[in-house]
Amino acid sequence: MSKYLLLLKACLLSAMVCCCPLKASEDVNRLFSLSLSQLAELKVTSATKHSQPLNQIPATVYIFTEDDFDRYGFRDLKDVLKYTSGVEYGNAHSWLQGGQRGFTGTWSQTRILIDGRDADKAIRNQAHIAHQYPLYNVKRVEVIQGPASSLYGADVFVGLINIVTKTSENSAPGQEISMTYARGEDELQSKQIDYSWIHKAQSWGLSLHASYLDLQDPDYSEFVVTDEYSYLNQELRQEFLSSGYPYKDDNEGFNFLLHYQGEINASAGIEFGIDQRNSRDGGGIENPELIYSNFQETQDQTRAYITFHKVRDNGDKLSLDYQFERERTVFDFNLRNLDAGNPPPLVSFSQEWSRLKNLTFQYDIDNEDLDNYLIVGLSYKALDQAKPRFELSSFESQEPFLDHKVKSLFVQDQQSFWQGKLLLTLGARYDDSDLYGSVNTVRGGLQYNFDQKSSLKLLYGEAYREPTASELRTNKDLAPADMTTTELVYDGRPNEAVSYKLSLYHSEAKNIIAEDRQSTDGIDRNIGKKDADGIELSLQWQVNRYQGFFWLNGVDVSEALDIAKVKGALGLTRILDNRWQISAVAKYSADVDTQAFNENAQRETVEVDAYHTLDIILKSKEFNLGNAGLASLSATIKNAFNHKNFYSNPRGPDPIKFLDEGRSFTLQANLSF
Repeated sequence: MSKYLLLLKACLLSAMVCCCPLKASEDVNRLFSLSLSQLAELKVTSATKHSQPLNQIPATVYIFTEDDFDRYGFRDLKDVLKYTSGVEYGNAHSWLQGGQRGFTGTWSQTRILIDGRDADKAIRNQAHIAHQYPLYNVKRVEVIQGPASSLYGADVFVGLINIVTKTSENSAPGQEISMTYARGEDELQSKQIDYSWIHKAQSWGLSLHASYLDLQDPDYSEFVVTDEYSYLNQELRQEFLSSGYPYKDDNEGFNFLLHYQGEINASAGIEFGIDQRNSRDGGGIENPELIYSNFQETQDQTRAYITFHKVRDNGDKLSLDYQFERERTVFDFNLRNLDAGNPPPLVSFSQEWSRLKNLTFQYDIDNEDLDNYLIVGLSYKALDQAKPRFELSSFESQEPFLDHKVKSLFVQDQQSFWQGKLLLTLGARYDDSDLYGSVNTVRGGLQYNFDQKSSLKLLYGEAYREPTASELRTNKDLAPADMTTTELVYDGRPNEAVSYKLSLYHSEAKNIIAEDRQSTDGIDRNIGKKDADGIELSLQWQVNRYQGFFWLNGVDVSEALDIAKVKGALGLTRILDNRWQISAVAKYSADVDTQAFNENAQRETVEVDAYHTLDIILKSKEFNLGNAGLASLSATIKNAFNHKNFYSNPRGPDPIKFLDEGRSFTLQANLSF
C-alpha cells in the first residue's frame, strides 16, 4: 500500500484545491501570465500543419510553456519529458531512454521537431536527446501522443515532440543573460550560461541565441561494482578502479541559433536561419568500464533552413520550406582490457558528416463559406549517410543502404458542421522509398463540442517506422513496422479555475523489427507484435494564489517489461507576495519488471522498485535594477528527500538498472535589458 501513498496524497491535494472558494477570474489572470481559457485557445501548428486553437485539434497534445519552465525549475528537454503525461522515461546519464504510451527504448519511435522542422538523429531515425536541448530560448514544448505518419511520414510511430523557439514573432524584443550553477550528491556539478537577443522592426525581426553547458554527472564508483547494478564484469570494473582510473562522466552542450523573418510585401514573407547543436557526453552509467579513461560521445548537428510563404488574393496560402542538415557522430573509447595496455588502446567509431535534405511544398485552402480547411502537400527527402568507420569492423554490408530517398504526397481536410458543433478531420499520406517501397497511412478525427468549454473526440491514426541502415544490412528484405491507434478523448473546463482531459486509447503495433532470439544468426526480422491499452487523466487549475497540474496514467501492455503500469505527477505553485513564488513538483512511477542476467549469466525477470521524487523551487519576480535592466533569481532543490531511485534498463539485459541522481541544489540568475 505504501507505494501508492504519493499518488493518494496528490489526488487529495488536487481535490482540496479544486474545492477552494474561487475569486473573480480577473484576479487569477493578473497573478498568472496565461489563464486556462487562454491556454485552451493557444495556437498550435505541429498537430495539423496549420495554426489551430488547442481545443480544436484532432489529437492529444500536452504543452509546457516558458512560464512552466520557470515555475518548476526545468532546465532542458529531459526535465519536461520527465513530467509529461504518457511519456515513458529513463535516464542512464547519457542520452535519454524512454518513449511514449507503453513503447520504450531509445526514442526511436518518436520524431523530434524544432519549429516544425525535422531534428531527428538522421542515421538512427530517432529523437536523440542528450545535452543539446536547453530551454532558455524555448517558448513552449508540445508533446503529441499517438501516431502521426499521415502528416510527417516515417518514425512518428507513437508520437511527436515539437520545440517552439523564441523569435521576434512570438517574444518581446530585448536581451537576456542567465547563469546557472548546481551541485549535488556524488560530486554532481553543473555550470551553464545562456544569452538571447531579439530585435523587432516594423517589417522584419531577428533572434540570436547561444548557450554553453559544463556538466559533471554523479560519481557512481561504489554502485557500479555491486550486484544491484550488474553481476557481469564486476572484477573488470573493480580492476580499472584499482589501477587508478576513476569513474568519470564529463559532459558539454552547446547551442547556437540565428533566425530571421521578414516581409517581402504585404502578402509574402520569408524566414531563414541556422541552428547548431553540439553534445559531448561522458558515457553515463551504462558501460562504466568504457568511461573510466577517455570515453566521449560526440554529436554535432547543423541545420540551415529557408521558408517562403505567400497569401494569395483569394485567401489561399502556399509555403515552400527547404532544410539542409549536417550530422556528425563519433564515439572515442579505450578497449576494456588492461592486459592490452595501461591504459588500453584508444579506438574510435565515427560517421563523419552525414547529409540530409528536406524539401516541402504545402498549399492551404481556407474556404470560410463552406467551413472547410484543405491542405495538400508534396515533400522530398534525400539522406546521404557517411560510411561508418571503426577499426574493428568494415561495415561493407551497410554501404548499399547509406543513401536513401523518399518522395511523399499528403492531404488533410477539416470540415466544420452545425456552426462548429461538429468537426471532422481526414488525412492521408503516400510515401515512396527507394529502400523499402511505398507506404500508405491515414488518420481521422471526429470532435463534438457540447459547448465552448467541453468536447468529445474520437481519433484514429496510423504510422510506420522505417528500418535503419544498420538493420537493413542484416536483412535487406525488412519491411517497415506498422502502428494503429484508436482514442477517445473528453476535454472539459467547467469554470475559469479548472480544466481537465480524459483519454482512453488502444494501440496495436505489428511487424516490429527485432532480432529473432530463437536463432543465433543475429538477423533482424519483422517478428514483433505489441498491444497497449491506456488511460490518461490530466488536470490544471488556477485558484486564488495557487496554480498547478496533476496527471495520472495507467497502461496495460502485452509485453510489459520496463513499463510502469501506473504513473503520476503533481505540480503546485503558490504566489507568496509581489516578489516571490514557491513551487513543488513530484513524480511517481510504480515498480517495473525488467529482464536481466543473474549471477549465472542466465536471463531472468527482476523487479525494479517504484520511483518517487520531489523538487522544490523558489523564484523571484523580476525586480528593477534601473539602467542595468530587470533581474530575477531562482533556487531549486531536486530530489529534496534524497530518495534512492532507479530506472530499469530497456536495452537490457545488462546492466540491471541505473541509479538516479540524489539531492542537488541549483541557483539561477537572470538579467534582461
